[in-house]
Amino acid sequence: MIIPELIEAKNGSGSYADALMYCNKFEKTFAANAVFLFGKFVAKKGAEPTSDYYPALKAGYEAMLNSTEYIKTPARYHEYLLQYADALFEIKKYNEAIFLLNTLTKNEGNNSKYYYKRSQIYFEQEKLDSSLFEIQGAFKMSKTNAQYYIHRAKIYEKQDKWKEACNDYEIAFENKANCDAVYGRFKCERRSNNIFNSVDLLKKGIELSCTEETYNLYLREIDSIKASYKEEKIKPIVYITDPLAVEQKLLLKEEQTSVTLKGYVKDDSKIKLLMVNDLPVAMNNNFEFEIPVVVKGGDSLRITAIDIWNNVSSVPFYFTMVLPDSVEIKLTDPVIKNNVAMIKSKPNSSVYIQGSINYPKEKIHQLLLNNTETTTEVKEQGVTFESAMDLLPPDTLTIKLTSVSGAVKEISYPVKRN
Repeated sequence: MIIPELIEAKNGSGSYADALMYCNKFEKTFAANAVFLFGKFVAKKGAEPTSDYYPALKAGYEAMLNSTEYIKTPARYHEYLLQYADALFEIKKYNEAIFLLNTLTKNEGNNSKYYYKRSQIYFEQEKLDSSLFEIQGAFKMSKTNAQYYIHRAKIYEKQDKWKEACNDYEIAFENKANCDAVYGRFKCERRSNNIFNSVDLLKKGIELSCTEETYNLYLREIDSIKASYKEEKIKPIVYITDPLAVEQKLLLKEEQTSVTLKGYVKDDSKIKLLMVNDLPVAMNNNFEFEIPVVVKGGDSLRITAIDIWNNVSSVPFYFTMVLPDSVEIKLTDPVIKNNVAMIKSKPNSSVYIQGSINYPKEKIHQLLLNNTETTTEVKEQGVTFESAMDLLPPDTLTIKLTSVSGAVKEISYPVKRN
C-alpha cells in the first residue's frame, strides 16, 4: 500500500496509542514508520506525544525519502513533508522545521504555506522582522487567507504598530469571523474606547463557542469594562449538566418519567433570579441548581435567568427519550468500514440496504432510512429490515428507530464507493 492511501485510511480514526500499536505490529517496515510519522495527525487533538515520538518522526521521514515511491514521484509527497514540518514545529524543533521548509521551497517552488509556517516559527522565536518578511512572501501568493491577516496583525501588534494591526484584524474579520479575528477587533475597539462595539464583539466571540480559555478571557474583559461602565447588556448563559444535553435537547432513558435537572448559570455579574416555567428556583452561591421534574418524551420547559443588570436569558429545552446503548442497529449491506458505508453499486443505480435490530418488533413504532419509512420482519436472526434507495457519495445514510414509547435511536454513516 502506498503512503497517501495508508494515511487516508488511518487519518483521524484513532489515537496516538493506536498508531504506536500499529507500528509495533508491523515492526520497522516503511508503512509502520509512515503511520508513526503522522501519529500527531492520527492522534486525538491535544494528545501529548510520548518521549519516542521525535525519533519515530525522524525514522519515518528517512524511510519516506528512501522509498521507491518517493524517489519516483517526490512531488506527490510535498504535502506530507509539510505536515512533518508542522509536527517538528509543534515539538519546538524549529531549526529542523526551517531547514525542511527551505528545502521544500527550493525543490517545489513558491508555496504560501511554506512562507506562513516559517513566519510562525520566527514569531515563536521572537524574530519579528523575519516573521514579517515571510508572511509578506505568503501574501504574494495568497491575498484572501484570513489566517494570514490574523498572523500578520499579531506581528504588528507586538511591534506596537496598532494601525496596521487593526487594519489586518478588520480584513480577517470580514473574511472569516473566527475567535482570533473577533478578539483582535475587540482589542482595537477597546484601544479606541468604543465601549459598545467592544461588548458586541465579545458577544460575537461567545456565540462562536470559542475555547474555554478564550471564553474566560472574554469574561475577564467584560469585568474590566463593567468596572467603569454600567451600560453592558451581556445575557446570562444557562448550562445543563444532567440529564445529558445535546444543544437544547435533554436526553432521557426509555420510559423515564422523572429526572433531577442539574445545571448552572454563567454570567459576567450575578444572577438575581432563576425561573423554570415562570416559577422561581433556588441556587447556591455558584449559581448551581437542582430541580426535580416529572416528564415524558416530547415535553419541554423554559429556563429564564436574570442578572443584576436586568439582562434576561430565556431558553427552551426539549425532553427526548433515547433507547439504551444495548439496542443495536446493525447493517449487513452495505458493509461498514471505519464507520463509513462502503457501497458497491454502479453510478445512478439503487443501493440495497439490509440490516437487523436487537429490539422486539412489538415495541417498534417506526423505522426510517433517510426519512423514508421501512418495514421490519421477524426472522430466525431477529428483527430485520431491507430497502432499496438512491444513495450516492457524498450522501449520508441515516437510520432512525422510534419505539412505541417515543424513545429514539439514530445512527448515521457517510457514504463512500468501493
